[in-house]
Amino acid sequence: MAARTDEKIAKAVIESKVAQRNEVESAFSDTIIIAPVNGTVTDKVIEVGEDVVPGTPIVVLTDLNSLFVKTYIEQSEIGKIKLNNPCRIFVDSFPDRFFKGQVILVASKAEFTPRDIQMNEYRSTMVYKVKIGINNLEGVLKPGMPADVKLKWDTDKTWE
Repeated sequence: MAARTDEKIAKAVIESKVAQRNEVESAFSDTIIIAPVNGTVTDKVIEVGEDVVPGTPIVVLTDLNSLFVKTYIEQSEIGKIKLNNPCRIFVDSFPDRFFKGQVILVASKAEFTPRDIQMNEYRSTMVYKVKIGINNLEGVLKPGMPADVKLKWDTDKTWE
C-alpha cells in the first residue's frame, strides 16, 4: 500500500514538473518575435530592456526590393500620366546612372503642394501625388534618399 502511495506521489511530482517546464517553455516562446514579412530593419523603436505591450511596434522593416518615390504632378500635366508609365530615378549618391521605375499610383484628388517641396514657385499650386515603384534589385537605394524622377508619358519618344 505504501509503495502505491509513493508511486502516486512520484507520478504527481513528475506531472507537476512537466507542467512547470511547459509553462516556462510557453513564457520563453512569447519572448521570440517573428516578423510577418521579410525585410531589413531600418529603424529600432524599442530598446533592449524596455517593456513591450502586445501590438506595440518594435522595429520598422523595409523591403529594399520594393521601394518607391512620391512625386507631384501639376494639374495641367496629370492627364498624361498612366499607371505603368516608365520612369528614371536619379539620386545624388550615383550621379552617373539612373534607376528604372514605373508609375504604380496616381492620386484621384488634387492637393496643395506639400511644404517640403523644394521649389517655391510650385508650393501654392494644386498637384496630384504619383508613386513611382523602383527597381532596386542591387539594394543600393535606401529609404529617405532624395531623388529626382523623370517620367516618360509618350512611349513613342526616346528618353532625352
